[in-house]
Amino acid sequence: MDERTWKGLLERFGQAVTVTAGGTERSLRAFFHPVTERGVGSEPTPLGVRPVGKWRYLGPPDVEIEEDGTLAWEGRTFRFLRVRRVPLGERTFYVWGLCEEMDRGETP
Repeated sequence: MDERTWKGLLERFGQAVTVTAGGTERSLRAFFHPVTERGVGSEPTPLGVRPVGKWRYLGPPDVEIEEDGTLAWEGRTFRFLRVRRVPLGERTFYVWGLCEEMDRGETP
């Protein structure tokens, strides 16, 4: 997969998120989905049950994210636990992150 294809996939299928790191806030599109884990609880919603636990972020390579950064999505706030830049050759192809939801009112 080349860089143009990856950007097209993000634009077409990615979720609208806002990333805050180093005092800078940036709105972008990224893949952001719950990670299935053993022993993770669940929470009832009007549409069924959703997992409570960790979330995976896959985003564009030009966004600087720090492990103490946050991500806002659909009125919820998450903190980055781990961030890795995934290379393809000599360049970063995408940024991978592992997040967890913050409690309401919790500050990063």
